[in-house]
Amino acid sequence: MAIPSLQSEKDYSRIEQATQERLAMRNTAIEERVRQQQSSASRETKQTKQVRLWAYAGPLMVAGFKDFLDVAVIGMIPGLSAVLAFCCSFLIFLLFLIKDDLTVRPKSVFLFQAGGALVFSTGVEGFLSLLNVLPVGLGVIMGIYFREKRYALSMMVPGKAKK
Repeated sequence: MAIPSLQSEKDYSRIEQATQERLAMRNTAIEERVRQQQSSASRETKQTKQVRLWAYAGPLMVAGFKDFLDVAVIGMIPGLSAVLAFCCSFLIFLLFLIKDDLTVRPKSVFLFQAGGALVFSTGVEGFLSLLNVLPVGLGVIMGIYFREKRYALSMMVPGKAKK
């Protein structure tokens, strides 16, 4: 009885070639993914470094509509005006929640500060019904915009101390 050879003489060159091709394809895909992530990160950085008034168009329209209703239609009806102020402030907060280019700050910090300003203005306008004739909603949204714009500009100026 003959003992067969422990080493077979099969040709594995095609398997090795396929393995090398697969590794090359995988490395190419990884490099492409890294390039895409770097380019999208640079685009996101450029987009979030600017605060534009256009991003505040939705909240400004809602606040303007609420102030128009306060002056023209609802007037001095305290209960209805307070409910309208609450509903519009909630809608404005939701618009702030879904927009991404409103600020250069972290989103949670912006939402906390803007939400606090909205709650305060809604409370003041709800309890002091004489303020319904003033455009408080537009003033608050414009105040939030100018605060964020000033902060964004201070972040862009090199050498300016952070407060």
